[in-house]
This record gives sequence, C-alpha cells and structure tokens, in this order.
Amino acid sequence: MDKKKLLAPLACAAAFAVLAGMDLSLQGQVEELSWQLSDYRDEVQELQSQLDRSVSRQEAAVREALETEASLFSGAETALSYRDGELAVEVSVVPKLLRQGESAFAVLDTGESAPLTDGGNGRLTASIPCSLREEVAVTTVFTYEGETRREALDTLYAADSLYLDGELQLRGEEDQVAVSLRLESGDSGIEVDGATVEVREGTNDGTPGPLIQAIPARQAPDGTWEADLSGLELPEGNGWVCLWLSAQAEGGLELACYDYPAGDMDFTDGQLSGGSYGSFVLRPVFPDQPFSR
Repeated sequence: MDKKKLLAPLACAAAFAVLAGMDLSLQGQVEELSWQLSDYRDEVQELQSQLDRSVSRQEAAVREALETEASLFSGAETALSYRDGELAVEVSVVPKLLRQGESAFAVLDTGESAPLTDGGNGRLTASIPCSLREEVAVTTVFTYEGETRREALDTLYAADSLYLDGELQLRGEEDQVAVSLRLESGDSGIEVDGATVEVREGTNDGTPGPLIQAIPARQAPDGTWEADLSGLELPEGNGWVCLWLSAQAEGGLELACYDYPAGDMDFTDGQLSGGSYGSFVLRPVFPDQPFSR
C-alpha cells in the first residue's frame, strides 16, 4: 500500500481530534465569559440601584430643605384630642415672621376656625372643636393690611390619633367561659364607659359574620373588663366563632376592632374546644365604614 495513502486518513483524524479539542476549549471559554458577563451585569444593576437610591435620597433632602425654607414656620404641630365627649383639633406653630397687628387663624376644611393666640413665648396655639370624621385638613391664614399668607398643615386622621390598645384573654373552666379585656388609651385621653363582646359566626374574608350574641362586659376593680360567655348558645355541630369587640367612650364615641377580630373560639358538638386570642386595636366607628354592626 502507498504510504502516502495510509498517512492521509491518519492526518485527517488527527486534525479532527485537534479541532474537537479546540471546540471544547472554546465552549468552555464561552461559558466562562458568559458567567463573567452575567456577574458584570448584576454588578452594574446593583450599582444602578445604589445610584437611584442615592439620587432619591438627595432629591428628598432637597425637597425637604426647599419646603422648610418656603414654610411660614420654624415649627408646626397638629393633633386631635378627645375630651369630655368633644373632638378638637389642636394647632401649635412658631411663625418665622409675625408683624405687629397681624391676625392669625387656624381653619378646618369644613369651615370651623379659631384664632391663633400667642402665649408669650412666640408660639401660636389654637383649639378648634369639630365633628367626628375620618380626616381633618388644617390651614393657617395670616392677614396684614390686605395681604394674606396661607399654609396647609399636615392632615389629621382620626384612626391614627383616637384608638384603644387592647388585649384579650379567654378562660374556660368546666362550664364557665369568660373573656377578660385590657384597654389602654395611651395619649388619646379616651375614657371608656363600657365594652361589648360580639360573638359572630366565623368568616374567611376579614369582615364580621352574622351576630350570634352581644355580651356586655363589666369593669373589674383592677380596671380590666370581664364578659361572661358561659350562657352562650353555640351553633350545633363543629365550627368556630369570632370575637369582635366594641367600646363606648364618654360622650358617645364608639370604637371597634372592625379590621379583624380580637379572637376566635373553636367548638365541637356545641362545646368550647379551643380558641385563639391576643392583642387588638379599637378605632373610631365612622358612618361610612364598609359594614354595619
């Protein structure tokens, strides 16, 4: 056999082997470069996110500085108070400029107003009685020789200012079932005149089910409220009921845990078999709340 004809196939096979090796090597390099590119892309995205956050913080700081510079006041505070059955908006401001003879008023979005008076320390204050509503917008008005200056203050939300923090405990001993309530008013100044435990059918949509029984609570010597559920007629069979709470403050203000129940009870064959309970918040009940108690 011709030696050249014998070497030609071997040379081709060797060339293919070399090419295959080069292809595998190139594939490995491509994969490595792809991973590096992915890492670089992640690093760039993270840098972009950091830059965006930094710019956002700087913009917020600039806006705050501009608002402070443009404000009529070096300090301003608003709050809602509830005393003796009346809701009032409390306003306190420190004007940067107050000219001799200039009049100053605090005005609510519903029209009620009161003069801002100086207590002698450069701080002007006003207390404006108003009806119970979900939010109250306050504007200050300064007038001097036909010139009027206005500035809107922070809007007040009754649910954020008037509330009761509470804790519920469920006690079951033989045939006696009782609920113990602790109600704290904090800085809201709300004095509780009464409390009610509403036992309602359990629902899964976060709203109260049909009322089974409303049980008034009585205040104990230690300040807690106790409701006896021993005579409660539970539905037949197995299931669960929810405990919704409401409280009545002096002057007629009603508060309720209308966002979620304060606890629930499981029952088997009409007998209490367990339950869950804990902390809750009672907030003012407004006429336009999404369900009727």
